[in-house]
Amino acid sequence: MKTGVPLKVRVEDEIEEIDSVSEAADFLQRWPLERRGHVYRSALNACSAAIAALQAFSALR
Repeated sequence: MKTGVPLKVRVEDEIEEIDSVSEAADFLQRWPLERRGHVYRSALNACSAAIAALQAFSALR
């Protein structure tokens, strides 16, 4: 599901555009292990909850 407003993230010298919750979750899965703190876990949990809600909504249709 598209968010409507893409998020642009600079990774080293490249700019990556994220425009869905699943793309955000994929991006977080590539996050460096040594930088995974409580903010990382909160962001990943939010993505996981959003994906679960989208799947539940799709199942109701």
